[in-house]
Amino acid sequence: MQETGRRITEIFHYVGFKDMSHFGRVFRRLEGQLPSEYRRNAAGGALRSSSRPGPGDSPL
Repeated sequence: MQETGRRITEIFHYVGFKDMSHFGRVFRRLEGQLPSEYRRNAAGGALRSSSRPGPGDSPL
């Protein structure tokens, strides 16, 4: 999400979610913050370290 200009609504549809609330809950469980918080923090360079794939590993 930090590497794209796509809206969060486009992303949740792209990855297969049909309900934004469910996407937000799952995202928060995995990342510890809401998608909008994640994007805001990424813009400020404050992303937490993670073992998840890097920017080149995902089409998003």
